[in-house]
Amino acid sequence: MNRNVFIKVLAVALFLFSCKSSKTTITQVEQTLPKEETKPSIISNELSEVDEIIYVIVEDMPVFNDNTDEEFCYWASSQVIYSMEAQKDNIIGRVFVEFVIDVDGSVINARVIKSVHPLLDTEALRVINLSPKWKKPGYMRGKPVKVKFQCPINFNLYENK
Repeated sequence: MNRNVFIKVLAVALFLFSCKSSKTTITQVEQTLPKEETKPSIISNELSEVDEIIYVIVEDMPVFNDNTDEEFCYWASSQVIYSMEAQKDNIIGRVFVEFVIDVDGSVINARVIKSVHPLLDTEALRVINLSPKWKKPGYMRGKPVKVKFQCPINFNLYENK
């Protein structure tokens, strides 16, 4: 057991020694390199006025009517008009639509990310694009920002007996 402890201590000492010697080498190399302009970091304390970043999670998430995105998905499902052709061909499934809540609360950039059938995809996009403005957009550091969402829209056929 003493031998294992000795080997571990020796390994740590070698590691620390190699780190110390490489640090001086890095410092010497940095002194010989020409100075570059510093570029602004992508993360800053202030957001620019023309902020085109689309967030997925923000400090204050957008609010649809009086609730969150879940209420929006229920609203969207209630707006679906199942085409007669899709019903006749027994086309069912779940279409996933991605969209962005803009800084004014409107829905923009809707697109299908998981397709089932062109008939269902078209209807899902129609419904998402019909959306009224959301009650409150997303906020980051006190400023309204664009927030990306995904919403599944189910297409099911139920037989009433």
